Amino acid sequence: MTTRNAAWVIAAGIGVCAAMVGGCAENKEAVVTEKPRPVEKPVTAEVTRSVPVAPVPVTSAPVGGAAAGMMAEERMRADPVAYLRTVAGKASGIQQYRVTFYRQERLGVVPTLRKMEKIAASFRAEPFSVYFKWEDADSEYDQAAFILGQDDDKVVLLPRKGLLGGPGTPGKFDPQAGVTFGKARNPITDFGVGRMMERTLKRIDAAKADGGTVEYRGVQETGQSKRPAHQFAMTFPKSDPYPNKSMDLFIDTQTELPLGVYMRLPNGKLDAMYLYENLDTGVSLTAADFEIAPPAKPPGKSAKKKGES
Repeated sequence: MTTRNAAWVIAAGIGVCAAMVGGCAENKEAVVTEKPRPVEKPVTAEVTRSVPVAPVPVTSAPVGGAAAGMMAEERMRADPVAYLRTVAGKASGIQQYRVTFYRQERLGVVPTLRKMEKIAASFRAEPFSVYFKWEDADSEYDQAAFILGQDDDKVVLLPRKGLLGGPGTPGKFDPQAGVTFGKARNPITDFGVGRMMERTLKRIDAAKADGGTVEYRGVQETGQSKRPAHQFAMTFPKSDPYPNKSMDLFIDTQTELPLGVYMRLPNGKLDAMYLYENLDTGVSLTAADFEIAPPAKPPGKSAKKKGES
């Protein structure tokens, strides 16, 4: 992690905050129980611009006792953005993983908070590949898959039900179609913990000139798994182009990888939420892990015996 003095000397700029089907944070970043902000008085640090941190291998945070933990937290308070850049570099360096992805967003012409989705997701960096399997029995979709360079760079999407309530049939669609038709804020091509961090840092950098802030608020239990995570609270100015003006980003204390992000409207109501739980980087994924499995056929009627009418 960069030192406090070095962090302020780093030069400018990074990017992407896309609208979501695969991902998490904004593009233009369960019914969830919103957690109250801790009463601890935060130390505000101005957002700094810098070049992205180079990817580093995924390892668990070293255990150095309570004193080491306190020193690490002091560095986060002194320069939270420098720490987030280190997390972004680490997240971008992961080549493949499986993760339980929770997503909840306000969608529609009159934005309405939709039901939380639970998705078993697989990610591979090369070639860029994403696979979704919706785990809710009442979800609109069953599976989605995207592999860069295949299927004319279209996402293969399998609805849970077809016409007249029968099994769904896979179809190929432009990855941006889900955003265009209000199915999600981000396309599947923007999914991943690394891309989420890139989008978040781009938004932080853009907000600096107009008074955006980033504060470290200590360790909180987060998400469905209630894992301990470092909480970073962000505020965005009126010039920020997105409807939510506050964001809480949680970084797993053990893996130092993103665990979740909550975005709130100026009135405090949830605008969007994304969780990355059970993240497993010790996998060896192949092309078969990014293929749509045929839908299960409903049980057929038993054959009639001879002589039966």
